[in-house]
Amino acid sequence: MNDCDECPIETKLTSCCLCHPETYDTQFFVFDKNLYVACPNLDETAHCRIYDSRPTPCKIFDCEKHLTEW
Repeated sequence: MNDCDECPIETKLTSCCLCHPETYDTQFFVFDKNLYVACPNLDETAHCRIYDSRPTPCKIFDCEKHLTEW
């Protein structure tokens, strides 16, 4: 388990996992009957498929700082 596993899906889809941070690639993601645009590395349960080898921007993303700025 990692820190991202504990993050609510809604938060991932609206703050940190909106696109691939280096290529800006996206995918459509359906959650709770809503359509989102998200990083293509998220699986169907919003877990990162490449967490252990994720890009540097993902590694240095400060969730706490980002969420308190909203």
